[in-house]
Amino acid sequence: MQLNKRTTISLEGVPASLNDVAVIRAAIKRAKVKIPGVELSIFSDVPEASGLGGSASMTVSIVYGLSVLSEVPISLYEVAERAQRAEADLGMLNGYQDWYAAAFGGLLFLDFREKNNNPIEEEPYATVEDLSPYMKKMKLVVADTRIRHNSALSNEVLYKRYIGKDRKVVSLVNRLDMITREAKKAVVHEDMEKLSGIVKENQEIIRKFGRSIPENEQLIDAAYRAGALACKVTGAGQGGCIVAVCSGRRNQYTIRDALLEETDAVFPVELDRGVRAEFKEK
Repeated sequence: MQLNKRTTISLEGVPASLNDVAVIRAAIKRAKVKIPGVELSIFSDVPEASGLGGSASMTVSIVYGLSVLSEVPISLYEVAERAQRAEADLGMLNGYQDWYAAAFGGLLFLDFREKNNNPIEEEPYATVEDLSPYMKKMKLVVADTRIRHNSALSNEVLYKRYIGKDRKVVSLVNRLDMITREAKKAVVHEDMEKLSGIVKENQEIIRKFGRSIPENEQLIDAAYRAGALACKVTGAGQGGCIVAVCSGRRNQYTIRDALLEETDAVFPVELDRGVRAEFKEK
């Protein structure tokens, strides 16, 4: 798609045009379609820089939406890859999980081995397994510290230490890989006690990376006092959000109410179906 005088981009509630927002232009370029005279309207209530992957959801939506509009279908794998590269094109160092999660939706087990931000044609697609049928009574609550962070900067610091073979970082990253696979097994077997222990260990590793600041810990403590099974920082941490694992709807609402005593940005969340097109008749 090529932007021209007949192409407008707007964000609901924002009077200024978004035509010059770099990440939007990069996503449109990665969509690889040409549709003149399109009005692209974007709405999002995801808090900015909160560790919830809001920009990934936006770029995935743009790439997918333009492919539908142009009647040039592409797979969800390609949608995730192109949207991820849109931010990589701007020099942002990121993984892949936010874009794959936004594209596919659900409770996912993702494997990114042999992927390292190389050109799309030079890498395998990620392994994507939907564990949603095993979620059962498990519910989630997300709470925002209102502390904004720079995930690209946080990722870059950790990445450089990992590439530099910092023994502590390499050991912790390898442990994260291992417990992620253990978490998949716990979900499949509906072993909430084991899953809770894994999430707690994950958060402890985040602390060792220096990504859980006092504001994160305050929300985590409040969620535990209200009966959360486990809690951890989302995204790159250093502010942003935390997520609490809950045992059923009643526990979810109890934890929500407790977290509302700490911050006004609390969201009981449900699994979605990933990116999709919905057409409304006028």
